[in-house]
Amino acid sequence: EEWRQEVEVLKEKKKPYDFALWKAWKPGEPYWEAPWGRGRPGWHIECSVMSSKYLGRQFEIHGGGQDLIFPHHENERAQSEALFGVKPWVKYWLHTGYLTIHGEKMSKSLGNIIPLREAVKKWGAEVLRLWLLSAHYRTQLDYSDGVLEQARSNLRRLKMVVEDLRKVIKSNTPPAKVTDKEMKIVTMVEKTYMEFHEAMSNDFNTAKALAAVMELVRIVNRDIVPSEMYVAAIRAYKVFEDFNQVFGVLDDVMYGVAKLEHEKFIEELVDLIVRVRGKLRKRKLYDIADEIRAELRKLGIQLYDYPGGKTVWRLERT
Repeated sequence: EEWRQEVEVLKEKKKPYDFALWKAWKPGEPYWEAPWGRGRPGWHIECSVMSSKYLGRQFEIHGGGQDLIFPHHENERAQSEALFGVKPWVKYWLHTGYLTIHGEKMSKSLGNIIPLREAVKKWGAEVLRLWLLSAHYRTQLDYSDGVLEQARSNLRRLKMVVEDLRKVIKSNTPPAKVTDKEMKIVTMVEKTYMEFHEAMSNDFNTAKALAAVMELVRIVNRDIVPSEMYVAAIRAYKVFEDFNQVFGVLDDVMYGVAKLEHEKFIEELVDLIVRVRGKLRKRKLYDIADEIRAELRKLGIQLYDYPGGKTVWRLERT
């Protein structure tokens, strides 16, 4: 977008790129007394003063929207480096992309602003956080029910896989020897771990980092849980812990309060039902086994049958 100035503004300047350090007082405006007359600081001065007051004469990161790159941030940098005698004043500038809604820019004039409080109430903070981090911070992000539903689905998958890993770890013991098959899976887990960290180290590429974690979800569901691979489960769980340290969307399943006794009882009861159903399937009483599956689904409990007779259950989150 081309930067333009009013003709009257240009007449007041020696050079087109000069900017105001001090705004002369006008009736009805706030002002301070100064050697050069009543007035107030220019917009760029305000931000330089606030930043440097709290972060020092030179600091690491300065953020803002892409629309602030020029002239605002360029002017901030010019005046701050001149005053403090440091260069650079800020080491890294992070400029975020625009937030749109159904393809249109969010603005008060269009009346399409969605208050954050309403969005959190509808979707939850974790869903919104995962959605925001699903795109690189410099790209444009569009707000719609469809993309938020996808974020909610991804969050559900992440939470379920963490709970599945915890079950594998709890119900097994460290093997005396790790099989070649499991070592291959551990290597695949390690690959997703490296991809996650490489993405985050490359200009905070959260979209690519999330893609690596979702690949780990597939590995867990396809290989680790059905075969109850203890060592691979331990390593995968650690990767999800690292992921959550950055994204902060799995706190409730990873660091929630200890389960109450009745919750433990319910888990043991469902485990018992699943074992009984497994015996019915071995006896080829599939109609009764299917009826049990259907009734548990009504209660929000989903059963997943794997080759070899193993069944994993999950409490589907809404």
